[in-house]
Amino acid sequence: MRSELTIGKKLAIGVTAFMACLAVLSITSLKVISTLGSSLDAAVNSTGKKLDLIGGTQEAFQEMKGASLRVQISYTIAELERHATAATQGSCSACHATASVDDSVREIEASGAAVKQHSEELRRLVSDETERKALDTLESGASQWVECTKEYLQLANGNRFEDAHAVLKDK
Repeated sequence: MRSELTIGKKLAIGVTAFMACLAVLSITSLKVISTLGSSLDAAVNSTGKKLDLIGGTQEAFQEMKGASLRVQISYTIAELERHATAATQGSCSACHATASVDDSVREIEASGAAVKQHSEELRRLVSDETERKALDTLESGASQWVECTKEYLQLANGNRFEDAHAVLKDK
């Protein structure tokens, strides 16, 4: 028995098979596009936020470093002028006046708090142990910087510059 498929039937089967393949491809493409949209959303919102927080943390660290250096320079100038001749005394300290220890400590602590705030916000977005360890190191370093600067200020304000210098050099 021979099956008789006319050209019309063969074309109808071919078009039906083609339409079925087209429907399967369309559904698959829509699913891929929808997951691509959520991946793009995660990349833009999560990764973009992480990068922004990292930039803010870096900026806060730079501010903390700058505040610390300003304090160190003003105390160094004051110490140099204390041992200088009468003709050169006061020439640099006019521009580099030493702020009070309390004011300097507040400025350094505020910078340290900004670093901590950015790292806490960033901690909510991290996803693996390596990133958490990096944040722990960052927070520890910021805390240590603040404590060392406070120790430096106390020693320098007490005219113990050798000890203050040791804090900068050794820690």
